[in-house]
Amino acid sequence: MIAVYIDPAISKYSNLIKYSLNYLLEIGGYSWKYLEDGVEIEPNDLVIYYSVNLPENDIVDMLIRHHSVIFIPFVKNFYIPGAFSGDNLKNFIKTFKYEVDVPIISTKKGFSVPLKLSHRNNDLFACFEFDLIGNIYFQLVDDDKNHLNKKDSKGNLCLEELGFYDYFNVPFINYYLDVLDKLINELVSNRQHNSINCFQIKRCLWPSNQSMAAILSHNLDRLQKWNIISILISFLEHPYLFLSFRWKYLFRSLASKYKYFFTNQEDYWNFYDISFYERKYKFRPTWFIGVNSAKENIFDYEIDDKDLIKEHLELYDHGAELSIFSNKLKPSMEDLRKNIEDFVSTLKINNKKFPNGIRHSNLDNENSNLHKIHTDLHFKYSSTKKIPHRNCFINGFSLPFPIYSIQGPTNRDPLWEIPITFSDETLYLTKYKYIPFDVAMNSIKELIKSVKKVRGLVHFQFSNSLFYEIPYMHKLFEYTVDQLNYQNAYVATCSTIIDWLNKRQKVLIKETENRIIIDFDDNIEQMCFEIIGNKVIANVEGGNRSFQKNFVHFINITKGLSVEIFLIDFNQESEN
Repeated sequence: MIAVYIDPAISKYSNLIKYSLNYLLEIGGYSWKYLEDGVEIEPNDLVIYYSVNLPENDIVDMLIRHHSVIFIPFVKNFYIPGAFSGDNLKNFIKTFKYEVDVPIISTKKGFSVPLKLSHRNNDLFACFEFDLIGNIYFQLVDDDKNHLNKKDSKGNLCLEELGFYDYFNVPFINYYLDVLDKLINELVSNRQHNSINCFQIKRCLWPSNQSMAAILSHNLDRLQKWNIISILISFLEHPYLFLSFRWKYLFRSLASKYKYFFTNQEDYWNFYDISFYERKYKFRPTWFIGVNSAKENIFDYEIDDKDLIKEHLELYDHGAELSIFSNKLKPSMEDLRKNIEDFVSTLKINNKKFPNGIRHSNLDNENSNLHKIHTDLHFKYSSTKKIPHRNCFINGFSLPFPIYSIQGPTNRDPLWEIPITFSDETLYLTKYKYIPFDVAMNSIKELIKSVKKVRGLVHFQFSNSLFYEIPYMHKLFEYTVDQLNYQNAYVATCSTIIDWLNKRQKVLIKETENRIIIDFDDNIEQMCFEIIGNKVIANVEGGNRSFQKNFVHFINITKGLSVEIFLIDFNQESEN
C-alpha cells in the first residue's frame, strides 16, 4: 500500500491536494491511505512525502531505512487560482525528455530532469524536481482556461492563447502517471534491506489488461437535410457551384434532392449505416440525443417521434447507450434544469433506461451551478471538453477524470468528465472543402498510436449529418473501427467506462508479508492485478482465475467474492 504524508504546514490546501492525489493513485491502480488521525505506516508501505522542503536528515534516515520513499515538493501557487496564468504561466513551462517532450510547470531554476534517485547508507529514495501533485491539480481544474480573458470577434475564448495549447498533441498527464509508475516499480524492486522484500499490488487500468481503451460516440445533430428553405437556398447556390468548378458537390446535392423528392428518404437518417460498422466487431457506441424545449426548437426533430423512438430502441437493443445532447446557446440554469428533467423523463419511459450522461456543445462544464444540476440528476458523466477544430488531448488527458466539486468530498461516486479526442468537425476546411482522406486517416492513426503508448483512452466523436456531408466519412469510420479492433482496444460506452473505473477502485485490498486478500464489492466481468517488487505469486485461491508469477486475471466476478493471493520471495521462486 502507499502511505501519503501531507505536511501539516500545508493542511490549508488538503482538500485540493487530496483531489489531485486521489486521481493520481486511483488511475495508477494503487491502494493508498493518508497518514493522519492515528493511521500508522505498515512495514510494506511505500511512503509519498509531500512538503515544501525535505524533512530533517534524521527523519529522512529513519524513513528510508524501513520504507521506499518518494519526496514531492509542494508549490503553493498551484492552489491559488490564477497564480499561474498568461505570460507568467508561459515563463514557468519547462519540458523533460521522456518518449516525447513532456511539459510541466516548474519554478525551479535549471530544471532538466523530472526526478532524482539518491542513496543514503545504501538506501535508495527518490525526489521529484517539480510539484507532480500540483501540476495534475492545475490541469484537473482547468485553471489556465478559467483565467483566460482574450476573446475573438465572435465572443469565443481564444484557446490558442492557453499556455499549454502547443502541447495538447501530447497526453502528458498520462506520461506523469507513467513516470510515477516506473519509479514505484524501481523503488520496490530494489528494496531488500533489513530482510524486507517490498512489493506493491496494482489494479490494471483496463479489464483484461488491454493496451488502450476507446469510445465511439455520435451526436444526433440533424435529421432533416431538406425543407423548403434549405431547398431554395441550395438552388441559389447551384450557379456558384457550377462556375467555381465544384461539380462533385453540385451533383451530390442534385442527387440528394432527387432522392428526397421521389422517395422521401432523408440522407441524415442513417442510423443503420453507422451502426453497421460497429456491429461488425460488437462495439457498443454512445448516442447523444437532443431535446427541444417549449420555447425553443434547436433540433429539427422531436424525441417523441414514433419513427425516431423505434430507431432509438433498435440502437439500445444492439448495446448502444443513449444520453442527452444539449445545444442551447444561452440558457438560464433553471431553463436547463427543466429541459434536462423533461428529457430524462422521456428517455426513461421510452427506453426503460435512465440516461447516465450529458454532452453540451455551447456551455463550459466548469460552471459550478451546472455541476450541481448534473449531480442532482444523478448523471455519472459529462462528455463536453474538447478543443474546437483540433484533434488533441485537452489539458494533456487521455483518460476520464472526476470533476472537482466545490461542495468537497461526498460518499457518492464522482461526476466524471470524458474528454473528446477526435471530432469530425475538424475535417472541414470550408463549407465545400474538407481535408484529404489520407490526412484524416493519418490523424486517426497517430491518435491511436499516441494513446496506446500510454495505455490511455481515445474518444472519437462523430455527427450523423456528416456521414452524408463528407463523402469519405463511411470509409474513414470503417478504418477507425478496424484499427481499434486490430489494436485489441477495450471499446465500450461512456457509462461502461465510468462504471468500470468506479468499480475498479472500490475493490478492497489487504496486504500482509506473504499474502494478499482481495474483496470485490460488485459484479465485474473481468479484472486483472499485477504484483511488482520482489515477490511472485505462488498460488491463488478463490474465484475463476488464471495467473502467472506476477499477474492474475479474474473473470465472472460476483459481488462479495473474496480471494487470496499467496506470495513467495523472488529468490525462493528462482531456487525452485
